[in-house]
Amino acid sequence: MGRIKILKPPLTILLFFFLASCAKEIPMPDYGFVTQPSMNAVIKGGELITVYLFENGKIGGGEIKAVNNGLVEVFTDGIMIDSVRNGDEGEYETEIEAEFDTDYEIRVTIDGQTMSASFRVPSPPVLIEATHIAFGGVDDEGAIYPGVEVVLERSMLNDAYYEVVIWLDTYDNLRPAEFYFLRDPFIVREGLPLALFSDEGVSEESFSVFITYTTNSHSGDAIKTYPFFVELRSVTEDYYHYRRSFYLNMNSQEELEPGLENSPADLFSNVKGGSGRVVSYSSVVSDLLNVD
Repeated sequence: MGRIKILKPPLTILLFFFLASCAKEIPMPDYGFVTQPSMNAVIKGGELITVYLFENGKIGGGEIKAVNNGLVEVFTDGIMIDSVRNGDEGEYETEIEAEFDTDYEIRVTIDGQTMSASFRVPSPPVLIEATHIAFGGVDDEGAIYPGVEVVLERSMLNDAYYEVVIWLDTYDNLRPAEFYFLRDPFIVREGLPLALFSDEGVSEESFSVFITYTTNSHSGDAIKTYPFFVELRSVTEDYYHYRRSFYLNMNSQEELEPGLENSPADLFSNVKGGSGRVVSYSSVVSDLLNVD
């Protein structure tokens, strides 16, 4: 399969994490809660380990503030292999390239307070085939949605986790497609409209998932389509849980009423001594799929 370079997202997106999500941020009042440091990182196999530090309210509200006076240390097998002192707008980029099937620990010290998180970089998944389906499904209003069938190899690990991202080539930039009308059994059983799933129960060497999507552009009764790449990610269990909690958090915010003492659904955190999440994934990208 061919590869493309997925652009590194800016800090503002990383703070709320993963993909240029269509979820909107709801303004919340500042309840005066004590701030606490937060460590965040989405580590991609084969790329430099980069950590983001900031302070935010423990429960909700208040302004997010980048932390630039921290110390970030990276360990493997109990040995420190790199350290970065003082960040740039909360960003701490190490010189360590995340190796596949390797365990790491990140320790952060801010004003004498230490927090840490451990993770393992998964092996890249095996994408066997990705096929564009012009007639993926029809909604209740008769609109026709395209789809893609993704055939992948089952991992040798028990209950491995995966995510699919469709990158639309709109000729002036790449942007992720929005999933719609998802009905594949592997996705339906997860209970959320995300292209995030596991291979639990799969005994064959390979299996497939079918994903319908929208480009949010119409051509008559059909969705206007663009050439696209399929990115298949093998993700850690922590990544899986965070993505789910992120979706629930953003959707619960839509039900909040500004000014009232209510709060969104909790976000998953795996940081000891602080808050945040440090998760990892590895991915492969298909060749460009034409839709003509």
